Amino acid sequence: MRIGIIGCGMTGLTAAYELSKKGHEVELFEESEAVGGIAGALQLNGFFLEKYYHHFFKSDKHIISLLEELGLEKELQWLESRMGYYAGNRAYEFGTPQSLLKFKPLPIPDKFRFGVSVLRLMGITDWHSLENVTAKDWLIRNAGSKAFEKVWKPLLVTKFGEQYDKISMAWMWGKIKLRGTSKEKGKEVLGYISGSTGLIFDRLTEKLERGRAKINL
Repeated sequence: MRIGIIGCGMTGLTAAYELSKKGHEVELFEESEAVGGIAGALQLNGFFLEKYYHHFFKSDKHIISLLEELGLEKELQWLESRMGYYAGNRAYEFGTPQSLLKFKPLPIPDKFRFGVSVLRLMGITDWHSLENVTAKDWLIRNAGSKAFEKVWKPLLVTKFGEQYDKISMAWMWGKIKLRGTSKEKGKEVLGYISGSTGLIFDRLTEKLERGRAKINL
């Protein structure tokens, strides 16, 4: 079967790769001058840098399996993450119970309520119950208005702008749940490709061009 795919980002290239393995004739169309999309890399002074920040979680089984299939598993490094929060002209370490206790923008009762709300959220196993609830409403009700204004609202506004108050709590649950599953020895670890994600796209492109696929840039 002849199949056309628009876009040579991660989705387009991996779809083409899987279809090509099944014997289909695939042709890809990309409007930019390089493959990779927003997950691609650019070269600067002999080094490859990712266009935007990307990382992998321990639960990303499909991409990890793809890296193994492409022979890039040794390039995947799991590094301990560190989180910070800037508030009141000061940077605070954030993301652990100890750092929460030292987070001065929140009074002690609100710190406790914030921590309990995160634990409560981690205990939810079915996101469907959160689908029709906004993150704003759920967080204010469970973490309190101070925690929402000082912590959650700035993050939501940065991510979604004026639409921040319309975002489903199911989205927030997914993000927190995802990070909670990417741990080693109780600490969060994130996966990075040594040499940038550009290695993934280079290897996918090589395999596609060796097969029956054609890439139009």
